[in-house]
Amino acid sequence: MMTIDKGQAIASATPVKPTVPCLYPWDKGHAVAELQELLRAHGYTIKVDGDFGWMTEVAVKSYQKRQGLRMDGIVDSHTWVALKNTVQPGTRPLRWGHTGADVYRLQKLLKALDYDLQSDGLFGDKTQQAAIAFQQRYSLKPSGIVCLHTWKALKVAMTSSEPTAKPIAPKPHRFWQRLPVLGR
Repeated sequence: MMTIDKGQAIASATPVKPTVPCLYPWDKGHAVAELQELLRAHGYTIKVDGDFGWMTEVAVKSYQKRQGLRMDGIVDSHTWVALKNTVQPGTRPLRWGHTGADVYRLQKLLKALDYDLQSDGLFGDKTQQAAIAFQQRYSLKPSGIVCLHTWKALKVAMTSSEPTAKPIAPKPHRFWQRLPVLGR
């Protein structure tokens, strides 16, 4: 793995695969909170509290069964990949450090709206800056966290920025239509 100084960027043809921690029941922390957000995005009704308790374990096992994964309640790389590759855009709040298919879709939308960033599925500094700029432009709270309100604004922005059909020429006023009859 290549290390770089902060501030440098490496252009890569393939997206960078982030390292994901292996999570076990009773773990705590930010990674557990992200797991819980992903499980909620997949329809499980659990609290996002950063505590891998019994309810989170039950949801993980259920998700693993649904995806045909080993149903052990341990969130290994296979479970992380499945959770992140199948998450639908707008179903969880996105923030710095998040990865997944929804982050990739966000980046594609922002890029289509002329924000300068790479679509790699990693919510880093450039994605956060673009999200803040978008939020400011559309009078949203410029937090850099992409919540449901920001997703809705993105949808509206994409709809209004898409090219429309050829405009219909207005009909001339009746006076101008009758003018040749009256003789110029």
